[in-house]
Amino acid sequence: MNPESYYGTEKISDVLLDRFDIINLDYPKDIEEEKKIILKYGKNLNVNFPEKLLELTIEFIQKLRKDDKSEKKPSVRSSIGIYEKAQALAINR
Repeated sequence: MNPESYYGTEKISDVLLDRFDIINLDYPKDIEEEKKIILKYGKNLNVNFPEKLLELTIEFIQKLRKDDKSEKKPSVRSSIGIYEKAQALAINR
């Protein structure tokens, strides 16, 4: 069940839910933790990506997560996506 969208989903019965392991994950606690995740799981396209730019990207994403006006909070996948897309754009320039 997607907690952000209730369309087209229905609650899992207790009988089925009993067969799943439920793990609740939170966002990374700081920039350093999120940076490690991005560098580990993001594709490295062999582009010089300044560390300060990566930190500013993460800081931007973290501010969006804390913004009460944001309807959807960006996940770590957002950070990884921006990191990968920025590298791809740098290659094409």
